[in-house]
Amino acid sequence: MDYDGSAVMGVRDTIRARIGAWRRRKKQAALLASFASAGDGCLVYTDGVFLGPANIRLGSNVQIGPGAWFSAVEASITIGDKVTLGPRVAVITGDHNTGQLGVFLHDVADKRPEDDLPVVIEDDAWIGYGAIVLKGVTIGRGSVVGAGAVVTKSVPAYSVVVGNPCRVNRYLWDHSSAVLHEEALYGTVVSDLSHLADSHVSRADD
Repeated sequence: MDYDGSAVMGVRDTIRARIGAWRRRKKQAALLASFASAGDGCLVYTDGVFLGPANIRLGSNVQIGPGAWFSAVEASITIGDKVTLGPRVAVITGDHNTGQLGVFLHDVADKRPEDDLPVVIEDDAWIGYGAIVLKGVTIGRGSVVGAGAVVTKSVPAYSVVVGNPCRVNRYLWDHSSAVLHEEALYGTVVSDLSHLADSHVSRADD
């Protein structure tokens, strides 16, 4: 019987691939179990940094891309259902006390209540590559945060925001369309839509 080296190598590669996939699933399961909660269908790359995992809550079908940086040591991060975060997204609930007289910034240890505030990302939001979401922010339902944006203030539902600091570039829906959209998805209107004009989809500065 002839020795078929290529066949043996193929079997070895298959076994290694299966073992690698099993290890990745096990590592991801351990990461999700470390969070305060995580719904079904979540996919989180395990090469990210997740500080304060007991303060991180994920809804169902959340995707967090590679290289994420989450800091939730003193305040919570809550992410709704069907939220997608691209690679290298940072969500940071903390800040530094830079107003202490007579103390080097390096040596400041005291925190003020406003230095740590929760972050909420509502259902169906989409956060682009390298975006940074800072303390005390709520990103509204169905919003899109552009790549590299720095979110320092809350974002209303169905907004597209870009830039540093981010600004509303446009809205995905006018008011009437947003009502129809939410009724189709949720059976009723669940968001504050008062910022949306009752006209065709438009830029925020129109």
